[in-house]
Amino acid sequence: MRHDSLTTRHGKKKSVNDIGPILVEQIQNLLGLGHQVVLKRERPWASITFSGTRHTIVIDAPVGSDRGAAISIGDRLAGHEFDLPGQFVADLLIEDADQPAGRLKLEILTIVDPLV
Repeated sequence: MRHDSLTTRHGKKKSVNDIGPILVEQIQNLLGLGHQVVLKRERPWASITFSGTRHTIVIDAPVGSDRGAAISIGDRLAGHEFDLPGQFVADLLIEDADQPAGRLKLEILTIVDPLV
């Protein structure tokens, strides 16, 4: 598992308590050691009633993985219940159309749980 260096637009280091690394760890554990899961970007997100973060995560499948493996990963992620302290996954988008073979790009929206 590898975390890219994350900084804010103002050059400040992000807190180690951010949800992004927790997402990466849980996805890595779900998929196993053959996959490389990398957190690429985090952006604040808000609506009138909720706030959260949009996370961009890239998954590189093991060399030689076929299209069926990508579909299997998508199915596993779609049915997975993430355990995030004080937040929940509100949306998970899987993009693979413009990615190199064996790579999936995820856009995950986490929302601060208003009941916690």
